[in-house]
Amino acid sequence: IITLFVRHLVRPLLVLEQEVVAFAQGKNPQPLTTSHGTIEVRRLADSIHQMMSDLRSHEQERRTMLAGLPHDIRAPLTRLRLRLALLDDTDILAFEQDIRAIEHIADQFIGYLRGLDAQSLKTEYFNLNELLGELVLVYQQTGQALQCVLVDEPIFVVADALMLRRGIDNLIQNALHHGAEPILVSLTANYLTIEDSGHGIPSHLRHQALEPFTQLAGERGNRGQVGLGLAVVKQILALHQLNMHLGDSELGGLKIDIQLNAILKPL
Repeated sequence: IITLFVRHLVRPLLVLEQEVVAFAQGKNPQPLTTSHGTIEVRRLADSIHQMMSDLRSHEQERRTMLAGLPHDIRAPLTRLRLRLALLDDTDILAFEQDIRAIEHIADQFIGYLRGLDAQSLKTEYFNLNELLGELVLVYQQTGQALQCVLVDEPIFVVADALMLRRGIDNLIQNALHHGAEPILVSLTANYLTIEDSGHGIPSHLRHQALEPFTQLAGERGNRGQVGLGLAVVKQILALHQLNMHLGDSELGGLKIDIQLNAILKPL
């Protein structure tokens, strides 16, 4: 009797639980066959599978609509650039600033959408010290006050290098735009940390700051900001099974810690 109970009720429910967990992680689980479990369990499984199918359909529609937005924005941008060539020099600077703002909005949408797509993850084995050093050097060469403190031994990870670089770059951009220089980027054996010298984010608003399309200071659309900076990073880290913690920096501004255990690999 106990064996039949486990076979027809407990085991199918455990399999169904694994399906739901896999679905929540962005995977495509193998559906529980309708021959498993009691009639009630099979009905429950059918309902959950239908819900998963509907959610996938709605998510795909949402991504399709969002993906079309950057393309729609870039088309008039191209025409604007052509018209700029016919204007007086006094008008060009203002137009160029608006164009850069619109391009930045489009780039934020693209980055956010890529961060939602688990299929786009392309992992490789690389030295995180070198990636951070190269990224910080680019900012230093343009006159930005960025400091970089790295551990002596190389930190090797398995991750999507391009996607991870984009996420770190977003954090630096966020620190420059919403915080203040100098910016400190540091790497230890287990943590990647980015700090700024601004005013930080109050603790009761930090969770809200990670949500997409959130503007804590009412800056929506200002200088190309739409509230996707930290949300993009959150999505990228989630694909790598990483989290970030927002706190207070000794520099006075925001401190963001990323624990690297999920992607660390020994030499």
